[in-house]
Amino acid sequence: MRYRILIIAVLTINHVNAQQTTLNIEDLIFLDNTRWKGTLMYVNYSDGKEVDISKELKITIQGNKLIMENTYPNEPKANTRQAIKLRKNGAYFGKEKISSVDKQSNGNLTIRTKTIGKDNGVKAFLIKTYTIASETLMIAKEVQVLGSSRIFLRNKSLFKKHQP
Repeated sequence: MRYRILIIAVLTINHVNAQQTTLNIEDLIFLDNTRWKGTLMYVNYSDGKEVDISKELKITIQGNKLIMENTYPNEPKANTRQAIKLRKNGAYFGKEKISSVDKQSNGNLTIRTKTIGKDNGVKAFLIKTYTIASETLMIAKEVQVLGSSRIFLRNKSLFKKHQP
């Protein structure tokens, strides 16, 4: 019986230790010069309703930075460009602390980050999940107001790779 418990404990520890919490730009190089089309779903602050809008994304890599150009075809004033730099030896994805990196054998990659910020003017944990596959990309932001155990989805972008 003790032997079984020891084996289970060792396997559990090895599984936990296998969870990666850093990222290298080489892990993302397959995203360089890619274009994506999809939608952004966000929960409206004023009435709590979900809103869907068209969104396009262009990703390039420059050195240790992921450049993400967000285009909203029906709302061009909302277009943004952000540079996300891998920092502190890959422990941070921009200003977001990486909590886990899951590289699957099929090439899919899931990155989870957590940071403290504000949501609708209230301090909260902002939890992001980036799920990247060869033909699909999902970026979701969840919010947990400090002092609360409730976590809710604030927005989610879903994309399919676009071949121009």
